[in-house]
Amino acid sequence: MSAVEELKTILNELRSEQNIEICAVISRNGIPLAYELPDSVHIDAFSTLSATILGASEVIYSGLGKTVPQRVMIESNGTNYIAMGVGPKALLVAMSSTDSTSLVIKIENAAERIREVLSHGK
Repeated sequence: MSAVEELKTILNELRSEQNIEICAVISRNGIPLAYELPDSVHIDAFSTLSATILGASEVIYSGLGKTVPQRVMIESNGTNYIAMGVGPKALLVAMSSTDSTSLVIKIENAAERIREVLSHGK
């Protein structure tokens, strides 16, 4: 199984376990690597903007001499967004109506598996 296929499997499992509408592994510069999302979502725009959100937060923190954030969460009425690094070259992003605590736990578990896939460079 290729790395992309492994990533898609992890994302598919993540999406089916939780009420996750969108989940994607994208490069730090916004290129989609693997994703599970509705047809109505434009993956290129979603990926580029997600990389920008996480990258901007890392610049803010490092510019202030702080440790870069492990993840960025955006909460709105009924929907949560989370972006987190899964290595030096990629990030995991998800949107869900699941409560933020449950979402973080599921994303952390998936992120660990994704890091493993990416570290093997298949």
